[in-house]
Amino acid sequence: MAKVLVLYYSRTGNTEKMAEAVKEGVENSEAEVDLKNIEKVEPAILTDYEGIIIGSPTYYGLSAAPVKEFLDKSIKFHGKLTNKIGSAFSSCATVGGGVESTILSILEAMLVHGMVVKGYSDIGHYGPISVGEPDERALKECQDIGERVGNLAARFS
Repeated sequence: MAKVLVLYYSRTGNTEKMAEAVKEGVENSEAEVDLKNIEKVEPAILTDYEGIIIGSPTYYGLSAAPVKEFLDKSIKFHGKLTNKIGSAFSSCATVGGGVESTILSILEAMLVHGMVVKGYSDIGHYGPISVGEPDERALKECQDIGERVGNLAARFS
């Protein structure tokens, strides 16, 4: 059975709530799921999963330092993540706070690793976002990407 890893960093708890909703979505798919705080794992864990979904708060239009540091360290596994399914989500404090650039920076790292990035035509195009505490829409979109990535990972494995 395919396995999906949901990684997140959260200082206020908003991104963690989104990560929990993503996990719920994967649980409704054909894949297994693990939810982990990015500060408590090493990049070697990435090779154990067919799907990887990363969430970060937005700070100055960028991902949080622990997320960037994790992605920088993942270079040791370049070439070993090819064809894994990737997706991302983010929270921010204000409208126009750079949340899309945060998601795109995570997706760019996934693309460099040779991952297949899941896009969306019916929700936030790059992935779910939340301004402040995630509302019902944001949580539903998080559940949706979890289920979609889980099912896609199951098809690829």
